[in-house]
Amino acid sequence: MKRKNLFSKLLVMGLVVLNVGQVQASSANDTALKLYYDMLSQEKILTLQESISSNYTGTGIINASVLDFDNDGVSELFLLSKVDKYREYDIQVYTTINNELKLANVETIKAANDTIASTYLIESQGSYYIYNYTVLKPEWFSELYYFDNGEIKKDFLYELSDMYGDDPIYEMNGRAISETEYRQYYNEIKQMLNDGKYLYFSGGAAGAEAYTEGSDAQSIYNATQTLNQLKTQVSQMSSQPTTTQASTPTVDIKDMTITINGAKHTIKSCEIDNTNYVYVRDFAEILSQTSSPLEVAWNSNTSSIELISNDPTIQNFTETARTSNSLLGTSNISKDNQVITLQTYTKDGNTYFKLRDLAGLAGVSTTWDATNGTVIKLD
Repeated sequence: MKRKNLFSKLLVMGLVVLNVGQVQASSANDTALKLYYDMLSQEKILTLQESISSNYTGTGIINASVLDFDNDGVSELFLLSKVDKYREYDIQVYTTINNELKLANVETIKAANDTIASTYLIESQGSYYIYNYTVLKPEWFSELYYFDNGEIKKDFLYELSDMYGDDPIYEMNGRAISETEYRQYYNEIKQMLNDGKYLYFSGGAAGAEAYTEGSDAQSIYNATQTLNQLKTQVSQMSSQPTTTQASTPTVDIKDMTITINGAKHTIKSCEIDNTNYVYVRDFAEILSQTSSPLEVAWNSNTSSIELISNDPTIQNFTETARTSNSLLGTSNISKDNQVITLQTYTKDGNTYFKLRDLAGLAGVSTTWDATNGTVIKLD
């Protein structure tokens, strides 16, 4: 009955000390750690003596482990809480959604105290389990808890058999199974118990608790230690200098002088990668009184700007070479009933096209000289 273990050796069914500093740092993860610390600092955390004492009647958290269940760089919080003086525990997994604390899952492990019952925390072949075995003749109950896909899962075996063995009943997870299937599952559990290392054991009708040789009680009852680690981590976050994320660079819109037939005109433009971008209506305006007038309209059929001129030019048009720049995007423009896509710059809701592209669509050309700056030549 080997189960998929998503958390490898970091997870001892959640009951293992994890150095919080080992968790991958990220803004979202920092927020999660702060939320976990705020919650834990307000909860009742049992001391080691309270945790292991069968006489302590209070409730509280025994274990707290910070783990990244789904490997997304944002940690979850595993909690084991003692519910009463006997063997009843709550297992909880907390996560964060939209920077808010959320309870992802909860299970209660309970063994009746007037029965022969045992609870084990086991490491077996790199996977970790909590196993409860309860006998209330003529009934036998076996519960195996494990993690799978970020959730607490449970396999439940049930046997009802009287001393004569008449009409026994076997079930797994509420489903009737044959005796052969039952024995197969049960033997796999027994093999796991034989091969595994007991990290925690609570057994017997009296509820006595014991540890196997070499077990580390402090690693199981670690909630105080984890709280202190989270406190240190959160404190370090507060002391670190704040890094301001670089804003997306923008380009200033400036005045540009264009000379046509000796007359100078000033329009708005911007320069990106040594290329001038201009507002299409400004460009059309300075051509309106020339022999190559250009009109601008909105084509609702193509949802694009439409350029209208005296002569068709689209068949001779070639877009200037595009550059790789995060500031630049693309926009559609229509000419001679054809829609083409050009590289553009957008700022404050206004779209700026390359001056050379607009000149090509209008059937004019551009040059530059030191005296007149940019010069538009009418063909």
